Amino acid sequence: MKNRFLLACSGGPDSMALLARYKDIYDLQVAHVNYHHRDSADRDEQIVRSYCEQYQLPFHKKDFFDDDIEGNFQDKARVFRYEFFAELCKKYCLSGVLVAHHLDDLLETYLLQKKRASFVSYYGLRYCAWLFGVRVYRPLLNEEKSALVKYCSDNAIAYGIDESNLSDDYQRNIIRHQTIEHLSYDDKLSLLKEIKEKNQELRKIKKAVNLFVKDKKEFKDSEFLNFPYREHLYSYLLKRSLSQGQVRDFDKKLKDSQARILLDDYYIVHEYGFIRIFKKPREYRFVYHGLDNSTHKYFKTAEKGSSLEAVTVGEDDFPLCVRSFKEGDQIVLRFGNKRLSRFFIDRKIAYEERLSWPVVLNKRGEIILVPGIGCCVSHYSAQANWFVIKLVS
Repeated sequence: MKNRFLLACSGGPDSMALLARYKDIYDLQVAHVNYHHRDSADRDEQIVRSYCEQYQLPFHKKDFFDDDIEGNFQDKARVFRYEFFAELCKKYCLSGVLVAHHLDDLLETYLLQKKRASFVSYYGLRYCAWLFGVRVYRPLLNEEKSALVKYCSDNAIAYGIDESNLSDDYQRNIIRHQTIEHLSYDDKLSLLKEIKEKNQELRKIKKAVNLFVKDKKEFKDSEFLNFPYREHLYSYLLKRSLSQGQVRDFDKKLKDSQARILLDDYYIVHEYGFIRIFKKPREYRFVYHGLDNSTHKYFKTAEKGSSLEAVTVGEDDFPLCVRSFKEGDQIVLRFGNKRLSRFFIDRKIAYEERLSWPVVLNKRGEIILVPGIGCCVSHYSAQANWFVIKLVS
């Protein structure tokens, strides 16, 4: 039985050569995305569709329309097509997707990485990688583009030329036209050797990072800030590639013993002599119309608990709300107002834990209970009828 794959085909010479070579080797489904971004887009769709009809290959097409002039078209298009590929692989139980990246693409990617001075997890392109939940294979990485064009010409395989690749509107095109197209095959082999050496060095660095991190959730600040491969450490913990400028900025800010840096959905926090990097907890809000008992990720409600988890509520308090802490929250206690941030500081509670701390409000928006601090003076009694218990996250 043949292996079953999805093959991504744009209609260009690279992907048409890939399709022609592998149509008899694997059980293929063919995917094409029409971006409607240039005049020849429909022509390329028809090239792929006709070839699939000729050889009775299942053909799947999806249209991408981008009316948003802001943002990066290339990035949005990439996410769109790989989500489409993942959807098809799941639907038809396929082993993965074959794409037509070749040797010149590999070298372009490497030179682009060098130009951007980014800290990457791998130099060039992997033969096999996971992208958007689908396994991607690149079987043409050892072949030059010129060889693939010749293959199509020699075998009378129709293909279209993407005219956007002829301009220098993108950095990748500039590298292609000004550098790659002027390299000899020996020059390319020399670059491949350089990439191999870079990836060998990268493997050593990754090993050092893994040994440093192990299963730790926090790091002594002196050890963290003196770790020799911090750029890779940041990338590993933040799960993304970073620029040299970002790394320098992190280092500078983390000299402050109370630094808090938010990068998208990740925090880097320097507190109490430690550095912590964690994913920002999602804010939550649950509404109660009665004294229900339930369990959630960060708290549970119950009929019993400690005095610092107890509150007495009446009919005029409903509906009640339990939500995550917000800066500026305060509660009225017997000895006066208490800012929750002050409570956290006094007890040296980590910032990550603060962000998910449960706070109970009545229908008037008054904070009537904060587990660990207690209830407000107006809702205290010896016969508390509800308990909200903070869970260890």
